[in-house]
Amino acid sequence: MSGALTAEKLKPLVNPANVTFKTYGGLRHSSCQQEMMDTKQFVSQLLPPID
Repeated sequence: MSGALTAEKLKPLVNPANVTFKTYGGLRHSSCQQEMMDTKQFVSQLLPPID
């Protein structure tokens, strides 16, 4: 669970409300629909819309 540890180490350095860690069961070196939807939502919040 190195991702969870990274998330915990980030919290004191940034606003903890801006740190989110999610897990997706059964995945190794692949992705699932929910992970892709979460990634799209995350990126959409950070980048301006394209006209």
